[in-house]
Amino acid sequence: DVVTSVCFISLKLQLEPGTDFTAPHKQIGLYEPESSEEQKIGAAAHVIGRIEKENKHGNTLRWEAKTGQAFTSGGVLYRVEDGALQVNESGLYHIYSRVELIFKECSPSSSFDHLVFVRRSEQSSPQTLMETHKVGFCPQSTGRSWTTESYLGSAQQLKKHDKVYVNVSHRSYLSHTHYANFFGLYKI
Repeated sequence: DVVTSVCFISLKLQLEPGTDFTAPHKQIGLYEPESSEEQKIGAAAHVIGRIEKENKHGNTLRWEAKTGQAFTSGGVLYRVEDGALQVNESGLYHIYSRVELIFKECSPSSSFDHLVFVRRSEQSSPQTLMETHKVGFCPQSTGRSWTTESYLGSAQQLKKHDKVYVNVSHRSYLSHTHYANFFGLYKI
């Protein structure tokens, strides 16, 4: 079409000679780290639910640290023996956890607790960081299967060697889908 050709020719004439459109150009707003120190992966971890037949660990959940999208980096360790994420650097961290539960015989009074807590070497008892108690998520008719979930997330000050854990009150109701249950943290 004549109008398109004239516009294209007009536009082409306004460009600087030698402009190469195949070469990468700087993107406005693109973050470019100033040093190799900034390019390092920071303290972070994302672990996914491990399906366990037996409840030999109380209400504290265990995780997969090397399956699928799971990872640990920057000095954050996953402790297989107790299910904790251990930070080896003090600072402000975003901590998150999601659990999905399937109640086979759901009733209006069905409930569960989801808790994230920290253990510190200088304290004898754990300190709760986040907690929810969910009730009233089932429909009015009883005896039907029902799925519900809980997500907790917040910024928390952690100290070097702190161990962060997740508890859920009805472990046997946890969904067996790996991506349905996860836990992680990263340094802000």
